[in-house]
Amino acid sequence: MTNKTVVKTKLQKNWRTAVMLAGVSLPMITGVASISADDNTSQGASTADKNKGIDVAVDHSKLDDAVKQAEAAGVKVSTKNPKVITSNAADLEKNQKAIAEDYDSQIKAITAAVEKQKKADADYNDKKAKADQVKAANQAADDKYQKETELYKSDEAQYQKDMTKYDDDLKKYEADTVTHQNTDGKTQSNTSDTDQAMKMDKTRPVDNSDVEGDIKPKQTFQDKPNFSKTAYDGGKIMSFDGQDYWGLGESTGVAVFSGHDIIGKTLTKTYKNSVTVGGRKANVTIALTPTKFTGTSDQKPSVAISNNLIDNFNIAHSSYKFQLRFNWSDDGKELSLDELNGANKDSKLFFLGGSLTPHRSGKANEYIQTNDAKNAFIGNKSFVSNIKGAPQDGISSYYAVAADKTAEATKAQDEQSKKSGKGADEDPENFAQMVGVTFGEFTTTQPTFYGGGVNTTNGEAADIDNNHFMNFDDVAFNPRPVKPTPPTKPVKPTPENVVEPEKPQSETATQQLTTLLDLPTPTKDVKADKTNDANAKSIDKQEVKVGDKLTYALRADALPKDRTTDVTSLTYSDKLPVEVDYESATVTTKDGKTDLSKFVTFDFNKETHEFTAKVSEDYLKQINQAKNVVQELPIIMVHVKANKANTTFKNRYNLLLNDGSYQSNEVANKTGDQPKAPEKPSTPETPKTPNTSYGEKPKGLLYASLAAVSLVVGLLIFWKPIKKWFNK
Repeated sequence: MTNKTVVKTKLQKNWRTAVMLAGVSLPMITGVASISADDNTSQGASTADKNKGIDVAVDHSKLDDAVKQAEAAGVKVSTKNPKVITSNAADLEKNQKAIAEDYDSQIKAITAAVEKQKKADADYNDKKAKADQVKAANQAADDKYQKETELYKSDEAQYQKDMTKYDDDLKKYEADTVTHQNTDGKTQSNTSDTDQAMKMDKTRPVDNSDVEGDIKPKQTFQDKPNFSKTAYDGGKIMSFDGQDYWGLGESTGVAVFSGHDIIGKTLTKTYKNSVTVGGRKANVTIALTPTKFTGTSDQKPSVAISNNLIDNFNIAHSSYKFQLRFNWSDDGKELSLDELNGANKDSKLFFLGGSLTPHRSGKANEYIQTNDAKNAFIGNKSFVSNIKGAPQDGISSYYAVAADKTAEATKAQDEQSKKSGKGADEDPENFAQMVGVTFGEFTTTQPTFYGGGVNTTNGEAADIDNNHFMNFDDVAFNPRPVKPTPPTKPVKPTPENVVEPEKPQSETATQQLTTLLDLPTPTKDVKADKTNDANAKSIDKQEVKVGDKLTYALRADALPKDRTTDVTSLTYSDKLPVEVDYESATVTTKDGKTDLSKFVTFDFNKETHEFTAKVSEDYLKQINQAKNVVQELPIIMVHVKANKANTTFKNRYNLLLNDGSYQSNEVANKTGDQPKAPEKPSTPETPKTPNTSYGEKPKGLLYASLAAVSLVVGLLIFWKPIKKWFNK
């Protein structure tokens, strides 16, 4: 390298120093005061009220849910304007926690208001429901009263009509009623004031349980009955062993007992669920005893027992007696007299005692009698007989049986009956009965009945053919008219007092969200030399020399996670002190490993001495796409060189983020004395005659000053060409 090249290179490297030295010479000479960096502090808008910061989200979804639930419950929730809290990075987590705790506190207050509202509403609803219930009951009672009043008017009109008819029916009833006092002490009448208490099941329910007794049947319920004969009325006649039995034509099974050994033996048959009393099923048990043979020598006594109660039994050539017992089907308990009584207290009517059909072409009647009842009721058709026979103690019968029971006596009795009988007679004087007889006012729950021409003292009875005792048909009474019951006039109800509850006031609660703004904190530091290491040692507040290279590190806190604000612009602005010369700038990261130079544009305004580094939109997009993570910002390294001695220069920089301007801390350095230029080695001169004059010394200083002024003027005139040459 030639000396010229070295000189040029040195000049190129040190031209700024030369200019600076030249520039400061004149003030030093002329006595103008130096300008300090303290007078050049950035005056950009950086007050807190102009800084908007970065919105940082704090989850308030639970608070929102609490508000929705409160409003749904009827709580009035007022919303205050959001609070604004500004925070730096160091306090961000603490402020987020404080806001979350504030939200929790609001939730608790709102929840308490909801519970209070629900309790008040529940209490109100309960009281309202009760009031509505009372009102509904009052209305229902009044509606019922109105309907009953209308019905009463209708019933009253009908009652008057019914009473008119009743009066007419009563007159006819009293005219038609005939009552007779029997010789056996029974009051016999052709009318009754009471329906039968016991109803037989007309469907003929079958009971194939065995007949109990010491005699074995000749025919059982399992044997098919012989119905080969037909009666004059079209009914079926059952035949067995030469004997015909009437009234069993509807039976599906018949048990037959015959022979003289049946006399005095009791045959017991129970018919389950065969009758009804007051809607309740009962069992009927018949204990039948043939008492005396009444036939001829070529005949024998016999009994045919049906498997249903309607057909019950038929007995031939024998007088008989039978006892009835009644038990409830469900629990087996015996029926009491009270349960068998009819509606009329004076007539305890409960049993249809006989189907007493005429024999001998209407000239002879079956008959049935009991000592266990006080009353007998008959139909209004009867046969009358005045025969004085024995043993007719207290019984009015169509015919009597001779005491010796011989065939001649029987024949004579029969003939006498035909001669003396009047046939069908309207005069019920003796009340011999053909249709049926019903007994009432029983004195025992197990009455005994006698059939045939009965001597009620010893139970003897006689008949020339057979006897049949029961029927399900109602007796043809002369019914007493029923007196109409007057309708009951409805009573107007007294409404219950209704207490209407007061509707509760809505509870109130307050919701206030908080806007958390992260205010970036820019920091500035000074590094020695020209460096790209952001972590290099700081030389802030330290002394440097004129000509030293320095590096200003411009950095800011990382953007927090959970940001809600986009970063739309990011610029680093640094008005450099005049005591330094700008040389260049680089961009780096915290770890120094990432090259961001393509995302940052540098600019330096020589007139204003202002440096700017603007981050590109592409890089901002990357930042904005990941708001949920912490985002480090670029670090700008500004390389400068100190150019003034014996001064202190201070500096801050402004971070321009979106619409906010944030000022950094202040850094300061001072410089010492101007370094002396090294002395050039002197060349020995030719000795001259010493000049003893001292007048030349002042001229030397004057010449030096003039030379300096000339140099500065030249530099000012030829500044651009000189700069261009030096930068080659």
